[in-house]
Amino acid sequence: MSIQALHAAALTRGDAFRVYIPQLNRIIIKFTRFHQLPESLLQNVLDYSISRHLFSDELSELFLHEYIEEIDFSRANSIGRYVQSINLDRCYALTEAELLHFFSPDHLWLKQLKKVNLTSVHGVTDEVIGENSSHVSMHSPSTRMLRQNPELRELSVFGCSKLTDRFLLEISESCTNVNILSVARLPLITDDGLTSVIRSCHLTELNLGRSLRELAGRSGDLRYIDLTQLNAVDTASLVQLFSSAENLETCYLSCTSNVDREVLTSIANTCHEMKKLYVSRQDFVIDESVVSIAQNCPQLEILNLSRCSKVTDESMTAVADGCPSLNTLYMSLCSLVTNNGLSDVFEKCSNLTILELNGCRESVNASSLSVLARCCPKIQLLDLTGCLNVDAECISIISSSFPFMVHLALADTNIEDSDVEVLSKGIWKRTLDTIVLSGCTNLRGDSVASILQNLEQLGRAYFSHCVCIHNVEKMQQRERRGGLRTMEGLFFSRCINMSDHMLLESLKECSNLTTLVLSECNRLTDASTSLIPTMCPHLQLLDLAFVDSITDATIEAIAKKCNKLTTFTATNCVLITDASVSLLIQNCKMLSSLILSGCERITMESVKHARASHRLEVLSVTGTAIPKEKAKSFATENGMNSQIESYNNEMKQARKQQMEEQKRLLEERRQRRQEQQRLEQQQRQERQRQEQERQEEEERQRQEEEGKREESDGKNEEE
Repeated sequence: MSIQALHAAALTRGDAFRVYIPQLNRIIIKFTRFHQLPESLLQNVLDYSISRHLFSDELSELFLHEYIEEIDFSRANSIGRYVQSINLDRCYALTEAELLHFFSPDHLWLKQLKKVNLTSVHGVTDEVIGENSSHVSMHSPSTRMLRQNPELRELSVFGCSKLTDRFLLEISESCTNVNILSVARLPLITDDGLTSVIRSCHLTELNLGRSLRELAGRSGDLRYIDLTQLNAVDTASLVQLFSSAENLETCYLSCTSNVDREVLTSIANTCHEMKKLYVSRQDFVIDESVVSIAQNCPQLEILNLSRCSKVTDESMTAVADGCPSLNTLYMSLCSLVTNNGLSDVFEKCSNLTILELNGCRESVNASSLSVLARCCPKIQLLDLTGCLNVDAECISIISSSFPFMVHLALADTNIEDSDVEVLSKGIWKRTLDTIVLSGCTNLRGDSVASILQNLEQLGRAYFSHCVCIHNVEKMQQRERRGGLRTMEGLFFSRCINMSDHMLLESLKECSNLTTLVLSECNRLTDASTSLIPTMCPHLQLLDLAFVDSITDATIEAIAKKCNKLTTFTATNCVLITDASVSLLIQNCKMLSSLILSGCERITMESVKHARASHRLEVLSVTGTAIPKEKAKSFATENGMNSQIESYNNEMKQARKQQMEEQKRLLEERRQRRQEQQRLEQQQRQERQRQEQERQEEEERQRQEEEGKREESDGKNEEE
C-alpha cells in the first residue's frame, strides 16, 4: 500500500490526515485531533511505516501535540523497527481507554522506548503506565508501558493527578535505568513510592514541584532537582538531602518551605559543583547564607535571589568576589541592596548577560548603570521594572551601551516620550526583540511611533496600561518597504484612551502580526477594529475583551480574512450577534479557543455551529443568552465539558490574580508615594532644623560680639 493510497483512504473516511515527505530520508505524518480518529488508522499507518523500514534506531520520535498531533519519524537514515521517544505533552483530551489501546502489548513497535512525555495528559492512570507486580498479574492490561520498556531513561508525568505510588513501585522494579523523572503535582503519591524510586534508580534530574517527599539518603547522583513550592517539608530532611548531593549542579528552591540558614549552609558545604541556584521568595535567606554559598560554589552561573528581602550589599560583595562566572542574576524587590552592592557585582562579573532588578527602586541609578555599561557589555536582558530613579541620564547610558540587547523592560517607571525617542535610536536598535513599557503612565502616542518606526528587529512591544496613549500624527513611512517585518506581538490592554486613528497608525508597520491584545481599550470602534484583518491577516490571537463598541462588522471582517486565527476573545462585546459568530466558526478552521462571556445576544444558534468545528476545544458562553443547562449538555455531548469548566475556573482565577496584582501594584505605588512624601518631609524638617540652628548660631555669635563690645566699651569708659 502506497503513501498516496493511505492518504486517499484517510480522505475517503473523512479523517483529517496529511503526509509530508520533504526528502527521501524523512517522513512526517500529521493528524488533527488524534483522539477522534478510528483506532485502526494509526496502527495501519505505523505498521506500514515499520514494514517499509522508515524508523531510525536512535532518533525516531512519535509526537502528538496539543493542536496538531504529529508523528515525526526524523532522520530515518538507518534501518530500524522501534519508536524510542513518545511525546503526548498536553494532549488533554486523551482518555484512559484510548491510552490503554495505544500502549497495548500487541503494538510491537513500542518495545524500546527511552523517552516518554505524558505531561498533563488527564487520562493517564496506573492502569496505563503500569502497576507494581504485587498488585496485578503479568497478563493484566496495566502492565502496559513500563513493563515493556526496561530501558526507559526519561519519564514525565507532570500533572497526571490520578497516578499513585503503584506506578512508582513499578518504575523501581522494571525501569531502574530511569535517570530523569518529573512527578510534579501528583497529590496521591507518598514518601514510600518516591523513596523506592530514589533507591532503585540512578536519578540525575528530579522534578517534584509541589509534592511533599522524603528525599534524604540517595541523592549522590543527582545533578538537577526541582523542589519549587514544596510544602510542609521539614528542615532536617532538606539538610540530609543536600549533605550527600555533592554532584548537584541545578537546584530550584523557590517558595520551598523551611529553607533556612541550616539548609543553605548544607548546600554551601557539599554542593561545590553548583551552577544554577534559585532561592527566590525566601524570607530565611540572609547575608550569612549567601556569603557561604558564594565562597564555596565558585562555578555558580545563575543566581536567583528575587524577593529575598533580607539580602544586603554584604551578599553582593561576596558574590562578586566568589562567583566570577556569574552570567545571570535575579534581584527583584531586594530593597536593602544599594547601588554600591550592585556596582561590586558589575565590576567583577563581566560575563553578565541577564540582569533582573525589578522593583529595586533606590539601588538603580545613573551611577550603578554607568558601572554596568562599562564592565558588562554582553548584557542581553535588562529588567528595570519599577525602578523609579531611572531618569534621562540613565536612558542615555542604556541607549548608548549593550550592543547585544534583545529584551528591555522599563515598565512602571517615570520615563517620558523624549526618553523613548532616545531609546528608539539606541545602539541595539538592530538587535532588540522585546521592549516592555507597560504602566509608564507618562507616555503618549509619540512613544509608540518612535518604537515602531526605529527599532528594526522588534518582535514584541508592551504598552499595557499606558493610559495617556491617545493619538498620534501620521507616522513617517519606513525607508525599507514592508514595514516592521519581525513584529509578532502588540499589547495595548487597558490603554483606555487609545483612539481609532492611533491603532490604525500603529498597525501600518505590523503586517506580519500574530498576536494583538486590545482588551479594555473601550474607545475603539468598528472604524479601526474592522480594518485589523486587512492590515494583519496573519493573526493567530486577537483579544477584544471589553471593547464594547464593536459590532458584527468587525467579527465578519475577522471571519473573512483571518483564517489562521486560533484564539479569539470578545468578552462583554454586547453588540455582536449569532450571525457573525457563526461565520467566524465556519471560516476560521483553526480556531481552538472562543471566549464569548458576557455577550448578551449570543444564543444556541452560535453554539450549534461549534459542533462542526474539528478544532474548537474551549468555548466560553457564560453570561450569554444560552441557558446554563443547555450549555452543559452541549459541552458533555461534544467532549468539551472539562475544558469549559477548567477554562472558566482558570479565567476566574486569572482575573482574581490580576485584581490582586493590580491592588498590590496600587498599594506599592501608594506606599512609594507615602515614602517619598515622608522623605521629602524629613528633608524639609532637616533643612528647617539646620536653618534654625544656623540662625540660632548667628544670634548667639551676634550676642557674644555685642557682649564683647559692651564689655570693651565699659572698660574704655572706666579708663
